[in-house]
Order: sequence, then structure tokens, then C-alpha cells
Amino acid sequence: MRTSNKSIIYLFLRPAQYFYIRSQDPEKVIDVNKESREPGTKLILWSDKGNMADNQLWYEDERGYLHSKLNAFAMDSTGTNGVLFSVLSLVKGAS
Repeated sequence: MRTSNKSIIYLFLRPAQYFYIRSQDPEKVIDVNKESREPGTKLILWSDKGNMADNQLWYEDERGYLHSKLNAFAMDSTGTNGVLFSVLSLVKGAS
């Protein structure tokens, strides 16, 4: 008799929960500059548009990366000019 060692893997997906990232000034949020969908776009502090704009909303994936709702690109750091997060990039293998 031959047996199989096949395993069943169940995936449970949860919908993304979007949020703002606010500065110390509660009226300013991190914003994808000019709603650009290009890699390398700078992130800026901008007034909260108040309309749940995709370029101001973020979500965290299962590995802890922060992604823009606008284009699903992840925050990345260039480490220049003292700016902690300054560009968006596509993270390989990230959702």
C-alpha cells in the first residue's frame, strides 16, 4: 500500500485595512506627491484631503511593509537629506 504525504494548506485572506499616517500636526498626512504612480515618487506631508484619497491611504502587509493604496508600492527609504521615507518602490515578493 502506498501512502501520500500531501499536506493541505489553508489561506485566510483578510481585506486590507487602510489608514492615514499623520504628522504631529494632525491636519497633515503622508501623501504620494501629485498622485504619481511611478516608482521613486517622493512622499510629502500634505493637508488631509478629507475624502479618503488613495494617495493618502496606506495599509500594512503580512510582512510589515507599508503600501500605498494608490499603486500598492511600498514605502522605501533613500536615507538622504535626513528624510526617513522619501520614495515609493515595488518590493519584490510583497503583496
